[in-house]
Amino acid sequence: MPIKSLRNSFLLNYLFFGGLSTLFNIFIYKILLIWLSYQIANIITIIMVKIFVFVTNKKYVFKSLTCRKELLSEILRFFIARVGIGLMDFFGVIFLVEVLGFDVFYSKITLVVGVVLANFLLSWSFVFKTRTSNRSE
Repeated sequence: MPIKSLRNSFLLNYLFFGGLSTLFNIFIYKILLIWLSYQIANIITIIMVKIFVFVTNKKYVFKSLTCRKELLSEILRFFIARVGIGLMDFFGVIFLVEVLGFDVFYSKITLVVGVVLANFLLSWSFVFKTRTSNRSE
C-alpha cells in the first residue's frame, strides 16, 4: 500500500485518533484523581474527551463536510450518542468499583476499550452521515 494511501486510510485515522483519545482519557482521569473524587474526575474527563473526539472524528476520521445548518444536526446526533455512551462509562466505573471491588484507575482502563468501540459504531452509523467518499478507505 503506498504511503499516501496509508496516511489517508480511514482505519489508520480511526486507530490513531482513537488511541489518542484513549490516552487523553486515561491521562486526564489520572491527573484529576489527585484532587477530586473518582466520580467527579470521571465526569470532567468524559466531557473533555467527548469534545476532543467530536473534533477529531469530524475532521480527520469521517472527514465530514457539513454546512452550518447541517453542523447543528451533526452536533446534536453526536451529543445524543455520547450521552448514552457517557452514561455507560460513568455508571460502569461506579459498578466496577462499588460492586465488583475493582481499583478506581483500572476500572476506567477496563471500560475505555468498550467506550471507544461503541463510539466508533455510533459515529459510523448515526452521527457523521455527511461524509466525503473517503468513508470506504
